[in-house]
Amino acid sequence: MKSRLFLATIVVCCIPAAALADQPLADRLPADALLYVGWAGKNLPLDGSMAGQFLAEPEVPSLVGMVKALLDTQVDEGREKELLTHAWGLAAIAWKRPIALSVIDVDTSGDEPVPNAVLLIDLGQDLGAFKEKFKALVDFIAKEEEGFQFTDAAAGELTYKTLRIEGKVDLSYGDMDKVFFLALGADVPKLLSEVTVAKSLKTSERFAACFKDVGGENEQLSAYLDVGRIVKLAQTMAPAPPAGAGTRPAAGPPSPRKVLEALGLEKLTAVAGSLRIVDRGMYTKVRLVTKKPHGGLLKLLTGPALTEEDLATIPEDAVFAAACKVSASDLYKELIEVVGRLSPQAKEQLDKQLAEIEKELGISLTDVLLSLIHI
Repeated sequence: MKSRLFLATIVVCCIPAAALADQPLADRLPADALLYVGWAGKNLPLDGSMAGQFLAEPEVPSLVGMVKALLDTQVDEGREKELLTHAWGLAAIAWKRPIALSVIDVDTSGDEPVPNAVLLIDLGQDLGAFKEKFKALVDFIAKEEEGFQFTDAAAGELTYKTLRIEGKVDLSYGDMDKVFFLALGADVPKLLSEVTVAKSLKTSERFAACFKDVGGENEQLSAYLDVGRIVKLAQTMAPAPPAGAGTRPAAGPPSPRKVLEALGLEKLTAVAGSLRIVDRGMYTKVRLVTKKPHGGLLKLLTGPALTEEDLATIPEDAVFAAACKVSASDLYKELIEVVGRLSPQAKEQLDKQLAEIEKELGISLTDVLLSLIHI
């Protein structure tokens, strides 16, 4: 059994529905975190929602038991089944509590980039029971794998347990004021110990601005991605072109940055989203933070605002619906431009084919047909 399986098991099973309320635990993360996802836990708004009432149905425990039984059939008898049993017990406690998962940074000092990440669970009165089950899991794996031994460590007044995995990555766990943490990266516990509310992700101007029109009351699920900083990190990690290399051959695939530019996503700097409980239902909002002018895929979002009349044809009991206003002619032209940015040769061939079609029909697609279509 590999040590990395331990981390994967904890992260997956402690967040069976990776999710947050009013971005809980964001006040315990550094202000420049790259990724933030969280869960508000089992609370009154959730209990009162349709989803909460479903979870309260007498049949649900039986259904959960069936899921557990199904998982049992997918693993071998012995250590894998016992590992699943330990992880299931942790998940049974964790899902009811506020959870945050964050990638704080990426360590590029080694041969391979390693994310500095942390899982936070606000356990409150359940801390003791969770730690007992977690220790049982650690002890079980230690019996199965030689060298799997956590040692004591400290960062200021914070004490925790740590383990070096395969000589490359540090895995640590501990707790701060009833908040359990599982950290990946040697410096993460120290970073967590130094976070103050005034200098945390929650009070970051950038983070707050992203959630200004996205968050709200009874926020159950929240997510944030600092796209701009991630792109910069990717650029620093990209291998340098070989000496004497010129531009990419015309026939070769476009670079990732070229693809982003073609799709109109090169100006995207951040993404924020939330799932709130409103009128017992789930209300989701997502915000893409970009600079104008918008093009590519974002062209779909640049049309006029929707009206009640525009939405009148959508059935009240619809499970999912999407609507936007966009000029068919503008969209058509933008798609042609995207093709040209990705491959000038493909655009040249497409223009030639369209010219032949218009010659056969005796009309201009953009001037006649598309002007009659309203989307």
